[in-house]
Amino acid sequence: MGRKRQYNSDADRQYAYRERMKKAAEDAWVDETFLEIDILQFFTRVTKLVPTEKQKELLLALGNLDDKTLRKILISAGRQTGKSLCCAVAAVYLTIKNKLPVLIASAKENYIYGHIVKIFADNPELHHFVLTQGVNEVVPKDGYKLKNGSELILLTSTEKGLRGASGRIMFLDEPELMDEQTIITALGNLSGDTKLILLGTPSSKYSKFNEILKNPQKYGFTLFTWSELDCGWQKDLEDKKKLMSEDQWRREVLGLLSEPDIKLLWDAEIIDRCIQNQVLTEGGIRYAGIDAGGTGREDRDRFALVIVEKMGKYKFKVLYYKTWNFETLGKVREEVPMLLKLYNVRQVRMDSLPMFWTDIITELYGKDKVFPVTFKAYKEEMMGQLTHVIQSQGLSVSVECEDLIQQMKSFKKQGRPHYDDLVDGLMLATYQNDVLFPEKKPSGGCCVMVDYSKGTVWQNYGKNSGKEVAFSNLSSQRFYNVGRNQRKGLCSR
Repeated sequence: MGRKRQYNSDADRQYAYRERMKKAAEDAWVDETFLEIDILQFFTRVTKLVPTEKQKELLLALGNLDDKTLRKILISAGRQTGKSLCCAVAAVYLTIKNKLPVLIASAKENYIYGHIVKIFADNPELHHFVLTQGVNEVVPKDGYKLKNGSELILLTSTEKGLRGASGRIMFLDEPELMDEQTIITALGNLSGDTKLILLGTPSSKYSKFNEILKNPQKYGFTLFTWSELDCGWQKDLEDKKKLMSEDQWRREVLGLLSEPDIKLLWDAEIIDRCIQNQVLTEGGIRYAGIDAGGTGREDRDRFALVIVEKMGKYKFKVLYYKTWNFETLGKVREEVPMLLKLYNVRQVRMDSLPMFWTDIITELYGKDKVFPVTFKAYKEEMMGQLTHVIQSQGLSVSVECEDLIQQMKSFKKQGRPHYDDLVDGLMLATYQNDVLFPEKKPSGGCCVMVDYSKGTVWQNYGKNSGKEVAFSNLSSQRFYNVGRNQRKGLCSR
């Protein structure tokens, strides 16, 4: 007595689940006026929430199938503002009240469908509307069919997936991430009384969604927009503002397009993938980049230091960074050499202008370790290399590096950003150029360097001292026992 029933298989467990759901639906009290309530009352009933004024306007527009001016609806709102929930409620409401097909396509996680699943799970009185229930949930994973003939179909967010798709209502979730041709295909599917709803958040790169958002009237869309500031449940806005750039805050919180003059080099989502809770050293080679603009001539001028650890050809960890302004420039002479020694930095790459700073750092840290660079001449190549590192997720940045993260998210390929000193320092530190930054050859002891990519050996003794010699020209084979992943090694005479 009192033992839980033991199921023999997953099939038994699934059958028992369906029986419980069936009984819950049969036992559930069904309001006789359920089909008579309006969409606002339906929203509150199935979600147990009260919609905001902006959401009420959207819900009424979504639920209106007769107004021809509302055939194309554009929703641009910040993240976590309830736009997907409103569309999910509208989809359920309209399919229950009317016999019609509804189509949903999402570029990422299908949040609309996730909300639909939860609505049915939380409201047993809706179960008896479903014609065939799913295995693990009341709503099947590929869409649902209702007893009144309505159906909800999930589509892939591609041109091929949408081509020829016809429905009374079509939702495109996160269209800012879809190809331009995908949205054009969706627009081409419009016929008769079809209702098309685009819901998303502006992106930092070009997208057809952004283009439509610039001029909704041109494309015949009715725009509904609001921000996270309008939502009383948002409590972490201050934390977001610390990590977000001004442009990211404008797009993802306010739901607005970027300023026209902002052309960002890196997308914020790509940078977010490089952020880690903690970045620990693994004993790799350390390089430092210095943007020595600290002349104090204007407020934005900073002396910036960034120290990275190289873990592979395109893998770097940011270990440390610091900036000094005009008031604190006097501490640079003392603090910078101390930090470089503390982190055992092998090379310091720094902007050659202003020249007095290169002379100072060279004198304090050593001529063989400091390499001045004409920054403007190599900036394009530096940006290209760092872009490759970021896009391949080869950069690891601690979440505590707020200043660096914000500068990366607001960095522009052209034009003058407000602050970019740390990004310039990072580009210098991660820049790979064997001509500008030659590794010092060993000068003491008996040493060889084996380069398997060239098939050569360099040695600092004997008749070939100081020269690179091909394997085939060597009389002795004693160098070949050096590991393939090891460029330097001692040999015994």
